[in-house]
Amino acid sequence: MTDTRRPKGTGSIREREGRHQATYSFVDATGHRRRRSRLFRTKTEARSWLKDRLAEVQSGPIADAGDLALGQYLSEWLVSLSRGGLEPTTLTWYRSAVTRHIIPTLGSMRLINLSPLTIETFLADKAIKGRLDGKRRSRARFGSKAAGDPCTKHWMRRFARVC
Repeated sequence: MTDTRRPKGTGSIREREGRHQATYSFVDATGHRRRRSRLFRTKTEARSWLKDRLAEVQSGPIADAGDLALGQYLSEWLVSLSRGGLEPTTLTWYRSAVTRHIIPTLGSMRLINLSPLTIETFLADKAIKGRLDGKRRSRARFGSKAAGDPCTKHWMRRFARVC
């Protein structure tokens, strides 16, 4: 007998203590995977509840990346981080990097148009021009972040999440 797996994202129903437990998982607005479950007297009730919850997950609030600008996205992202229990100094650093460097240069760009090449150009420009006050950043500090694939860059993993 061949054991076939269910597709991911379909939830599950199992018998537990004479009742039926329906379980599903989803990714919340902060990007964390969450799991919800509930017990029912009958398997039919469990299937119905699970079907409704999965429909909510599928039609949930998904941002239209084509209409959203990077600046707007990053502003909303900073607000969501402030509620997430991040260290105040980390949040201050993120806010400073976003408002002083990323938004003035790339803030009006639509997320749908943001590409690794755009980010490479931004980083190269920052490496050449330096800071807003005219001082140049030391190569030792900035060079390691500006080398290699844009999706592996330290700040890229923290900010845009386009990769």
